[in-house]
Amino acid sequence: MMDPSYRRELLSLIVNAGLEEDFIEWLRTQGVKHLYGQLDNIPEELLLAYIREKKLEDAGEDIEASSPEAPEEPDGGVYVRSKRR
Repeated sequence: MMDPSYRRELLSLIVNAGLEEDFIEWLRTQGVKHLYGQLDNIPEELLLAYIREKKLEDAGEDIEASSPEAPEEPDGGVYVRSKRR
């Protein structure tokens, strides 16, 4: 299981790159249909795959190898503002 703070760090890469809408669309193509603001339940494999696909990780860094272990108690949720329609 992925450490929540590491998950937030990866999500921050996506948000800081301005790719949150692209990420949400990409998730839909991967079969994630119900996404209402909270991103804690996205499978870590999908999160890592998107980061690799968009080449957001540091050059030469193996994301999976650098992923810290999850603590016993998660320390909160990760939210991305949804686009107003």
